[in-house]
Amino acid sequence: MSYLNKAELAQSPAFRQRILAALPDVAGLVTNEDQSEMGLEEKRKRLGLAVDVMVDPATKVQAFVWPVISNPIIGNAGMDAEDSAIQYQVLQMWGQVAGVTAADKAAT
Repeated sequence: MSYLNKAELAQSPAFRQRILAALPDVAGLVTNEDQSEMGLEEKRKRLGLAVDVMVDPATKVQAFVWPVISNPIIGNAGMDAEDSAIQYQVLQMWGQVAGVTAADKAAT
């Protein structure tokens, strides 16, 4: 997918709604994930983002649009991307969007 096509997809209201729909689902997964191997700061940041998403998911759509589109499977599929692929990519990018660093992962 060209950069122009990616930019158009990022602005697509229908695509953004799909990310919006995935966010609360993933927030629920994050709040229930096994945190026994996470550092304290990593837990705090991941859960903080989950709470923010549960309160008002629309405010976080922009933060996830580009990380989701950057996945080649989703980027190449565009609007034909499977919902499960979008949800998976949101989950995979959760820590980065939350601002988790390598130091956060190590600190217990």
